[in-house]
Amino acid sequence: MTGLAGPAHCGQPPAQRAACEVAGGATAAACMGPAGVSVLLASTSLCASRHARRLARALAARGVRCVISSQLEEPFATHCVACGILPISLADTPLRTLLADAGQAATSLMTVDLERQEIVRASGVAVPFQVDAMIRRRLLAPHTPVDGPLP
Repeated sequence: MTGLAGPAHCGQPPAQRAACEVAGGATAAACMGPAGVSVLLASTSLCASRHARRLARALAARGVRCVISSQLEEPFATHCVACGILPISLADTPLRTLLADAGQAATSLMTVDLERQEIVRASGVAVPFQVDAMIRRRLLAPHTPVDGPLP
């Protein structure tokens, strides 16, 4: 697993940005990159605390690098960070805007920039988000590859 160093388009390096496609739905959308899902948008709460660790590990194994929702349970967000996934909690209105963007091929591309703490939509409009400084430092730091199951 690698860190989220610098701006990342749906978790993919600049050379792979053109390969990013979106599968959208009424309540969720996922930005797909060459290695699998990179950004997951969800309009509902993702996980009860009893399944938080399992879900975070499964998402990381499938290439998810960022989870954006209006309701992120604390245990789930903590396990996401441990798995190298950036958890972003947004208010309902900006989240609905991102979900609408993700459902349309022309507007589905977005850049999640952890350093600037913003999600840049295909239109160029930035949606700001807040991340705890410790989480930000941890996810921006380079990581060594994991050889085995995640903790």
